[in-house]
Amino acid sequence: MSHNTTFAVSRFENRNGITSWRVDGRLHGLRIRRNFKTREAAAAEKAALELKALQAAAGLHVATTSLAEDQLREAESVFCRLAGRPRSLTCYVDYAR
Repeated sequence: MSHNTTFAVSRFENRNGITSWRVDGRLHGLRIRRNFKTREAAAAEKAALELKALQAAAGLHVATTSLAEDQLREAESVFCRLAGRPRSLTCYVDYAR
């Protein structure tokens, strides 16, 4: 992963004697350390954090949208075609109406 982004899952014992699982690492330069009751929950969090790191390294952004998958692909395609143009997508759509 870029920027040496790695996450580790380790077992540790709390002060009260209960065993927990910890995910530890860095994302966007910030240290992340979270505790979980089960190893499976910690592993799932580790995977989610690693995915976020990969997406950030690839310049991808997560966003909630009401667009369908084919609409998203079309929008991405149009934005690529308009790269370097002086006006916004909205301007071109308004002009075409």
